[in-house]
Amino acid sequence: AYSGLKADIDGFYLSAYVFSAILFFITIIEIYIILTRIIFTQRRIIGALKAIGVSKKKIIMHYLMYSLTIWLISIIAGCILAIPLSEEILTFYISTLRIPYKVVVFKPSVFVMAILMSLLSCFIASIFPTLNVARTTPMEALRPYLVSMMVKGRTTLFEKIINKFCDLSISSRISLRNLFRNRIRSYSMIICIAFCVMVLFSSVALLSSFQMPIEQQYTNYELWDLRANFFTMKNISDLNKIESWDGVISVEYFISSYAVLTVRNKNVTCQLIAYQENITLHRFNIISGESLQDGKIILTYDLAEELNIEIGTNVTLEINGIKEDISVVGIDKEPLLMKTCFITLKTAYRILSVDDMANGILLDVSKDKVSEIRRKIYNVKGIKSVDVRADIYYEWERAIQSLSVMIYAMIFIGILISAALVFTMVTVDIMDRNYEIATLRVLGFKLRRLMKIITLEILLTSFIGIVLGLIFGYIVTNEYIRILAEEFSGQLFYIETYIDPIATSIVVLAIVLGILISELPSFKYIAKMDIARMVKEASL
Repeated sequence: AYSGLKADIDGFYLSAYVFSAILFFITIIEIYIILTRIIFTQRRIIGALKAIGVSKKKIIMHYLMYSLTIWLISIIAGCILAIPLSEEILTFYISTLRIPYKVVVFKPSVFVMAILMSLLSCFIASIFPTLNVARTTPMEALRPYLVSMMVKGRTTLFEKIINKFCDLSISSRISLRNLFRNRIRSYSMIICIAFCVMVLFSSVALLSSFQMPIEQQYTNYELWDLRANFFTMKNISDLNKIESWDGVISVEYFISSYAVLTVRNKNVTCQLIAYQENITLHRFNIISGESLQDGKIILTYDLAEELNIEIGTNVTLEINGIKEDISVVGIDKEPLLMKTCFITLKTAYRILSVDDMANGILLDVSKDKVSEIRRKIYNVKGIKSVDVRADIYYEWERAIQSLSVMIYAMIFIGILISAALVFTMVTVDIMDRNYEIATLRVLGFKLRRLMKIITLEILLTSFIGIVLGLIFGYIVTNEYIRILAEEFSGQLFYIETYIDPIATSIVVLAIVLGILISELPSFKYIAKMDIARMVKEASL
């Protein structure tokens, strides 16, 4: 319990740093994109101000003050919500772990650090768009919108390649060309979707990576239903009687003890398990070498790493004061087995000078007879414990749920951030097309056809963003898991990056669905658009 709680708290620290870094970069990207789009839509106003003599410094300070105003409002709201939100997360955490009480501590240094980080992100995101304003000449800024866009319009290489295989419709060509014609809009949408997918995908992948080791251990490697341990060695002929019980399908025997492994003057105490060579109720995960053999030993991955042992290395095995030189035949890497070595029963008999003895049994039983057989085993003389695989699996799942509290918080916050980002970017993306939409309406494009063109373009940019988000999400998850495995997982279990295809599909579908829903308010605006006014403004 202590190891699990300590690993969880240590994981909290690491998760806090990782998630804060992700939020830091998301904040920079979001502010940069929104401010860039605002400046782009106000380019003629900027051009007019420059033409009448307003200095670059004043224009730059105007947009910097805009960003700082948003920062100030956000800081006030964040400070107000931080304490109650933190208390709610803490309440959920301690209730999950069944901790009897909580203490909420206010640390000014944390608030100061958060304020400084948000200010830094706001400044970094604002400085580049505002400096770009300073480099824009009045003539460039005052150029009519349609003229500037027509200059960029052309048949793209991507469109030429597709045309070799099929003829694209006018609507499809417009959508494809828009990707390259207004690159600020396309890049903004791609980056936005990529970050949303990265946050959600990395959080879900992290949760799957925590849950998978438990499922693998008790689905792929532990195939018994009951495991009984005795205080002393029992004669196998006496244990054979258990196999005749109603509901018992098969029984396999093992010896469990503590042992000392010595190699190159380095000693490690570990658990020793001796199985019969043809065991079927336990499956090894041999990542190097061969499976169980007489006169050989298998080491778990952590033991091999700690002792720096390779296949074929001779080690000294000491059991109950009896030493035996034995060769390593395989390296086993099961998620929940650490500091364990395996030999055959025959090898154990030779070392211990006994015959046909065991102090543990694995049982394969009928599912409806598990409880009954467990009660009967407890009546056997010398019984120490009887483990039910399903119960152990359930307890591990509960432990992992408690360890995953921070991940659930990350997923929840990620959903809120992604929803806000997607809605904002889709709305700005569509509202930025006023002149294009008005022109197409004048040319006879119906509203439904316009919606298809816009949706196709947004989905094309979103597809690129989703692919990039999955790639970067995997990189973030893999790096986080690597650090976590090095620092903490050795206390409980092995952890590796695992990508759940179903969870990944849900993330992608949720993003796509969010994009489609976010289009609805903007489409209502398009339906009520004053076409004559928009065309007149575009030609100015």
